[in-house]
Amino acid sequence: MTQGPRVPRPDEVWQWAMAVAEEARRAPDTVRSARGVLSELTRLPEQIDQLVAALDRTVESLDRSLAELSETVAGGMNDRIGHVDDMVSDMRNTLTSLIGAIPVARRALQTSRAGLEVDSP
Repeated sequence: MTQGPRVPRPDEVWQWAMAVAEEARRAPDTVRSARGVLSELTRLPEQIDQLVAALDRTVESLDRSLAELSETVAGGMNDRIGHVDDMVSDMRNTLTSLIGAIPVARRALQTSRAGLEVDSP
């Protein structure tokens, strides 16, 4: 045999009635709060637009800064590479002068070069 809905006890009816009365008492505050939330929500699209604009400005600033940084780093690297190139050229010239000034140096280099060519696969 299936049971139908049970009849609430009197204390349960009393608790329910008190809960409904409490909600009815708080209804004006609840409505006021809901209106406040709704008014905040109406400003949300404007706030989102402001946030998007601020993010766009930030991205543009980062783009400019990164471009300047890239140019600075590239310029510094080019200067260093040029400096190293100059140093290698100076060393080559100095070594060439030394080889010409020391009589046995040319023969020693030719001998060592010939040994390298024989050892090469």
